[in-house]
Amino acid sequence: MSNGTFHHYFVPDGDYENNDDPEKCQMLFKMTDDRKCSLDEDQDSVIRDDFTIIKRLIEDSARVLEGIGKSISFDLDGEDSYGKYLRRETSQIGEAFTNSEKSLLELEVKFKQSQENELKDEHRINDDFLNMVVHTRDVLKDTLYTSFESPHCILDRHFLDKAHSNVQKPTKIIQLSDNPSALETQLIRRSRFEDVDDHYSTMHPFDHAQAKLRLGLPCLDGWGQLRGHGTQAPAPLPSTALGDSPRVRQVRALEQERLLEVEWEDSGQSLYPYTWLRDNCQCPLCTLQSAQARSLLLSQLDIHTGVDRVQVTDNNKVSIVWPDQHTSEFDPEWLRKRCFSPAARQALQEELFLNERVYWDSELRIPTASFEEVLHDDKAALAWLLALRRVGIVYLKGAPVEQGQVARLSQRIGYLRLTFYGHTWQVQDKPQANNVAYTSGKLCLHTDYPALHYPPGVQFLHCLCQAGEGGESEAVDGFHMADQLRREDPEAFRTLTSLRVDFTDTGSDYCDFIVQSKNHIIDVDSDGRVVRINYNNATRDSVLDLPLHQVQAFYSSLKAYVQLMTRPENVLTYKMEPGDLVTFDNWRLLHGRKSYLSHPDRVRHLEGAYLDWDEVMSRLRILCKSVNGES
Repeated sequence: MSNGTFHHYFVPDGDYENNDDPEKCQMLFKMTDDRKCSLDEDQDSVIRDDFTIIKRLIEDSARVLEGIGKSISFDLDGEDSYGKYLRRETSQIGEAFTNSEKSLLELEVKFKQSQENELKDEHRINDDFLNMVVHTRDVLKDTLYTSFESPHCILDRHFLDKAHSNVQKPTKIIQLSDNPSALETQLIRRSRFEDVDDHYSTMHPFDHAQAKLRLGLPCLDGWGQLRGHGTQAPAPLPSTALGDSPRVRQVRALEQERLLEVEWEDSGQSLYPYTWLRDNCQCPLCTLQSAQARSLLLSQLDIHTGVDRVQVTDNNKVSIVWPDQHTSEFDPEWLRKRCFSPAARQALQEELFLNERVYWDSELRIPTASFEEVLHDDKAALAWLLALRRVGIVYLKGAPVEQGQVARLSQRIGYLRLTFYGHTWQVQDKPQANNVAYTSGKLCLHTDYPALHYPPGVQFLHCLCQAGEGGESEAVDGFHMADQLRREDPEAFRTLTSLRVDFTDTGSDYCDFIVQSKNHIIDVDSDGRVVRINYNNATRDSVLDLPLHQVQAFYSSLKAYVQLMTRPENVLTYKMEPGDLVTFDNWRLLHGRKSYLSHPDRVRHLEGAYLDWDEVMSRLRILCKSVNGES
């Protein structure tokens, strides 16, 4: 309840609508926006006052969380009333916490400046107090997240994870062991990335499906010396013992909200909309079991349906009888995986798409595996594809030195991507070359085929013969460079993610072609995460479909990105030998080549091929299931 100011009263007896007497309240939570200016007040006095405010915020924030927990646990009958109260007060609490967060950040900056300038001893703030400031900010964030959750999700502490944070912190070199069972630890368990410059650290858990792998995958050499950090990682789903299905304690129909509430035996609750449950009925009438596809037509779906009755069956299924007496039964593991809480949704998306990445620079030791093992062993193939997805580049050693090996490797996944250059193509110094790659000159860093609106996702290159002098390969982590550009030159990043650039490719190979496309140099998704780089200076068209006032800004932005990616500390250089086969993410890596001397008796020769990420991810999911023993 509120008395119209920033004084918020939490009532413990569950009657949140009628109890207006502050004397019956559990505690008083007070926020203030009054900030003293250090220019007008004595600095000692200001800091002492700030200490007092911080101390009060810490104590009050802790009592808020304790009060919320006690209110719910001691009076579940008041849960609906509490939900109404919480929704009414969320905006005011959010505003107050936002102001407090801003004040804390300002105070922390002031404290650090005080240390750096070596002011009087009484103005110096020790590390312990700085840690308390950081802790206070985290407590306020956790309190705010709790305030924004529905009352039915507050009890599920599995979902209050720091994965809510969007802050990405710089990291140090990760040392990964090379023992035979290390890949399980490296790829499947949580990977810790620690800040170089301060005491912060964050855990980046890998996806739920991989977390269940316990079979000791073979190690890919070269996982040591990885530099960089992963993208935002999800909170893990509530865990159960391997092979165990989550148990349902009880279910309840919330008629007013039109939600089914499922309470789990290992603590926590999940909410599911009636309409979604009816739409996803798993019975043979509504789902084609052999294809795992929906048979129920949308025209047959009542999107305003209620429920007649709900119960937990003897075999621990959730049973729903609908108003038309149709019955649906849901497996608890199926339901739990599809929980609508933010953390559970994020974890499932990570399991499905493996969006977490490990960034790197010139110090990367490329993950390496055996070509033959990848072809014949599911665990080795899974390790290869996981590394390809996470790191973006994997070396395969020991391929036969003859044409056809890229096609052979593609069959391990599915099928090759046919382009205007054929199913496979030969990279050699050719007279009258129809592509700059078919020369002996230097190739600038680029992605392949931005002249297509949907460029190939994965590229294979197999070395059949290497030049004696020159011909070294170069690669850059384009996602890492894009994130660096976002930090160093935000305006350039905005330009390259918003303006579409024309690309073209013309010639004759597998067939005649004139290809034209418009792509962003940097593609981002709706959350601002970089998902694809489209850049090849050779095929960037002279047509530039931009207003005059945007032309110079475009060139300045592109120049900034190219200068960033060509810094020596960012460019990985390696030289392939016959029998080496490199596989890499063409949406992420920009690759190039140093010039070489072409000799008639020793013609540099690579064979290449493309695949799409859809096929690669399909095989990766299948391998995850087969290695895990899942049906």
